Formats: sequence, structure tokens, C-alpha cells
Amino acid sequence: MATFANGADGWRVYRERYCVHCVHYERDDLECHVMAVHILYDYDSKKDTPGRAILNILIPMDRHNKPGPCRMLYTKEETP
Repeated sequence: MATFANGADGWRVYRERYCVHCVHYERDDLECHVMAVHILYDYDSKKDTPGRAILNILIPMDRHNKPGPCRMLYTKEETP
């Protein structure tokens, strides 16, 4: 489960690295739903719960224990 360091600053770094390249980013003037559930449920999901398992699937941690690429990431370059 992605935990973003320093609150909003960590999220901004992640967004610039991955989200801005995704076709889902700011579609219909909405923020990413995957990021929204991580921000909303991050602190509530410290225990082993089904919610935490879902968050782990959506944005897994990489080998350096940092948030890795989102499983829903579909870059604009991949769009036909």
C-alpha cells in the first residue's frame, strides 16, 4: 500500500512521476480515483484488512519501499 511521505508533498512527487503521464489523469476534471482512495483510507488501513489488500494491489510498494507505479497507469504514449 502506498504511503506518501510528508503528506501532500509526497503525493505531489508521485503525481509528477507517474500520474501526469496517465490517460486517466484529470479526465472529466476529476482527480484520479485510485489516488483518492489512497489518500482517504491510508491511515485507516494500517491493519491487515481487505481495504489494505485492495490498496496494495492498486499502488504497490517497490523494492525500495517507495510507492511504485499504479496498476491502472496507462500512459498517453501507449494510447493508439
